[in-house]
Amino acid sequence: AWLLVNTFLNVVGAGGIAGATKSLFGGGTSGNCIVAKQQKGIDGGAAGGGGQLTGGQPNGCANGQTCQSNGKCGPAQAKCGDATCTTGQVCSTDGKSCVDPQSCTYGGGSGGNEDAVRQQLAAAGVSINKGVCSPPDDHSCGGTPPSCTDVGGMQSATISQIINIANACPGCGVQVTGGTEPGHACGTYSHGNGYKVDLHPTSGLDALLKSLTYQGTRNGDGPGPSYGDSCGNQYVRESDHWDATIKATCSLGH
Repeated sequence: AWLLVNTFLNVVGAGGIAGATKSLFGGGTSGNCIVAKQQKGIDGGAAGGGGQLTGGQPNGCANGQTCQSNGKCGPAQAKCGDATCTTGQVCSTDGKSCVDPQSCTYGGGSGGNEDAVRQQLAAAGVSINKGVCSPPDDHSCGGTPPSCTDVGGMQSATISQIINIANACPGCGVQVTGGTEPGHACGTYSHGNGYKVDLHPTSGLDALLKSLTYQGTRNGDGPGPSYGDSCGNQYVRESDHWDATIKATCSLGH
């Protein structure tokens, strides 16, 4: 009997004992993976008969799992920059923060043609200061803005956020004064690409947007105090309008 035990120890090795034991007695993911990560030969190796603790990772967790703070194996969590998201969260579009996918809807592509978007906004009590441009599908940047306002081709998140603003500010008379018509500054998150919208300032709208997180003063094109909501949208109070850059949809209600 002593010879058999000695032979077993020599073949398996100190590091392979955990793997061999796991192979013999099972155990799933109930072990402490934090402790397991500190053990040498935790995966059993060839000498351990393939007896990984749960899969083949050095932390003892199955592939697709990670070692949680409680010492148990669990679903792999998203990494956003230096942050580790909690289970169920995802990275924001800029990859810097964790967000709840139920609280923010990102991008979404074009929300529809001119007539469809105008009808959607009107149904929410949002007005548009001027008539449709001709042609209504010219979203070119640069030059002089025409005396008209387009909303066709806006991102669906932009449309939804305008409606959220109107819902959070009943009686404010939310009005779009700048949309996707030509003549605005160029850029990825621009008017022409459907991410930016200009809103007519009122005392009620001022109060709502200034209650958001103050971000300092934006300099350069359209300078003014800047405020941000929980989804990373930016609202800048320029001299005669609110310049909003919308990348996501989230509630502004208090």
